[in-house]
Amino acid sequence: MLENTNANIVSVDIGTHSYTFEGKDIIDKIYPDRHLLIIGNSMDILAKDEIPNLKYDLIYIDGGHSYKCANSDLINCREYANENTMVIMDDILYDKSLIKPWNKQVVKVWETKKKENFVIETDYFYFGRDRGFAIGKYVF
Repeated sequence: MLENTNANIVSVDIGTHSYTFEGKDIIDKIYPDRHLLIIGNSMDILAKDEIPNLKYDLIYIDGGHSYKCANSDLINCREYANENTMVIMDDILYDKSLIKPWNKQVVKVWETKKKENFVIETDYFYFGRDRGFAIGKYVF
């Protein structure tokens, strides 16, 4: 994305952690005047269509860990996707011994949406220390 001087970034964050604003400062230095941070609950923000109504090339979901929130984020983000959009779902682990209470529901959402043919998984990355994410595309 550093090579793409036309890239814009939209972030939705609950805003309860100081690192959210520290991250915004870093992004703003790298991409001046190209980052919009919307503070609020993603389930409300996305459902109310409060982000720019565009189609995005990349959607990275790293939100709440409840089934309701993860499911809502994955469903609602589809409105901002096109047939080439890559969607990344954070906190996905397939080794059952690594699944923790905090990511169990996120994994369940991703697995359910794959079975429902809502998303197709194209890749998966495991980083160790109980960290991983899945990459896919929405089915239209």
